[in-house]
Amino acid sequence: MLPQKTNGLEIIMQHTLFDAIDEPTIGQSAHSTSKVADFPNIDLSFFLEPPDLTKHAILKVTPVAPISLNSEQPGTYYQSLYKPTYNMLYGLLENALGIHLHNQDRKEIITSLRKKIDKRIRTSDRWKESAWIKQNPSEESSKSGFFSILQFHIGFREPHVIPPYLRFTDLWARHVHSNDTMFPNGSRNHDYTMDRIQSLKRSKQINFSDLKNVSIKTAEQLQSVQSGDSIHPNAVRPWYPAYYTSPTPREYIDATGAYQFPFASTPKVIQQLKNALQDPQAPLYLGSNDGWVEVTLEKLT
Repeated sequence: MLPQKTNGLEIIMQHTLFDAIDEPTIGQSAHSTSKVADFPNIDLSFFLEPPDLTKHAILKVTPVAPISLNSEQPGTYYQSLYKPTYNMLYGLLENALGIHLHNQDRKEIITSLRKKIDKRIRTSDRWKESAWIKQNPSEESSKSGFFSILQFHIGFREPHVIPPYLRFTDLWARHVHSNDTMFPNGSRNHDYTMDRIQSLKRSKQINFSDLKNVSIKTAEQLQSVQSGDSIHPNAVRPWYPAYYTSPTPREYIDATGAYQFPFASTPKVIQQLKNALQDPQAPLYLGSNDGWVEVTLEKLT
């Protein structure tokens, strides 16, 4: 859903600030769990090379839709940052590379790869105590709990180019998981057998309640629902397979032009990014998954 701008539009213009080892892929043998084996084409061999960041480039990110950049779990209002965090950029690049892993899988993969690295550099003092080898994944994570496998091999630097932008707030359909009485009123998707129950609810002949003394407690009792009954959420939960949605105020950034982020990396990662950005493995977005962007590498040296 594309956001509609509100009447109380707040416009903030900001000008440009920057003038100026062959190793198997995951799923073959680097990790042995069945979950990771579901991703046979993820190439993480770059992680086995020391993060000698000798190559430089500028990551150019051009929004093609309003973006909402929230870096942590908010309360009732999703306020946006005016530019993406480094962790957002790492996530964006991981999408291009096709690195889609659960956090627990990431931890296991990093541990597995570091064991291989440790054996190789046993006599090297330069990297032995580095963050690449020693840092705990929990110390690397963002406020949302995300930590990137790329972060040791891509180092972003300032200053950044920030394009002119405006801010506006819109209602966003937040998906919520709940076992209380909220979901029957907020979910658009339910089994057709719930149509009669919903009709009775709308006409206020029945109500939902999570108290113990309700008259309808199980799914089997739903067929006998009558006016005046109280229905426990557990009785209708099986007929609502999806999360319910809650309209939530969310701030968006509408940028005119491109963000530019200088960074340094290894030759291997640069080459992987060049290939991936020409044919990304997943849609490229920032913030919410409708914050589409175009991404290129510029001024490679």
